[in-house]
Amino acid sequence: MNTSKLAALATIRDRWLFIHCGVGAPESSRASVADVVDYLQAADVFVMPSQFEGQSNAILEAMACELPVIASDVSGAKEQLGSAALLFNPKSPDEMALRIKELHDSPDKRAELVRLGHERAQSWTAKDYVERMFQIIDDFEPIRRCWSSSEPYVYK
Repeated sequence: MNTSKLAALATIRDRWLFIHCGVGAPESSRASVADVVDYLQAADVFVMPSQFEGQSNAILEAMACELPVIASDVSGAKEQLGSAALLFNPKSPDEMALRIKELHDSPDKRAELVRLGHERAQSWTAKDYVERMFQIIDDFEPIRRCWSSSEPYVYK
């Protein structure tokens, strides 16, 4: 996490444990896949400061574990999350910190996000996810055809 994000988060003086998951995470704070549910169940909030995380399984997992979610306002986030998460500009560490503080200061808002998020997570099935991926692929096919040879790709 960069220095400006840490400085923004320092406005809240409670204890913090940052778990960095994903590519490039320092070994000392990287969570293994086997431990994800344990980490989620021990957390108070799930924050996804991503530039490109429009359809995130990690967010759905956090919601299923009854965590309030704060996520980047990126393409696809509003469609996936609806009103079940607080969104922030991913280029604004101050805005991210304000969303965290908002949850910290409002137990009612936290409870509402937990309820809405859990409902949202339960409404997404594996079949829904696969169907959405096929829809994206099908929508992309006319564009992809322009890139290939004269023979369009045939789904097998």
